Amino acid sequence: INTTDKYLVGRYDLEFLTLPRLKVEDVTIEQGKTATVLVPQTGVLNILPGTPGYGAVFLREGDRLVHVVDLDPSALRHQYRLLPGNYQVVYRSRSANRTEYSTTKDAVIESGRSVTINF
Repeated sequence: INTTDKYLVGRYDLEFLTLPRLKVEDVTIEQGKTATVLVPQTGVLNILPGTPGYGAVFLREGDRLVHVVDLDPSALRHQYRLLPGNYQVVYRSRSANRTEYSTTKDAVIESGRSVTINF
């Protein structure tokens, strides 16, 4: 990000190690030219569960959810830098022994902004 790399002439599929992963396919590199690939600025998602528990962050893509990252079950605070988008966080306290006790909350991540979710 904000860097320049040199590649041999050709076509490339690029993957950026962001959360979630950003894949840019079919980038053409031509002799003596610069190919610019724009990566959106991230936003911050803070998750405060109150008690340790299990959960995950999902990216909403149309009518499906794509897994982004699992929450650390022993942590009382989680912070993730995410690409802009609509996300859903699923959380269940360690003391809750049934899936139906899981709670979901939605978050909209915008570039340069932070969102906090409390459970």
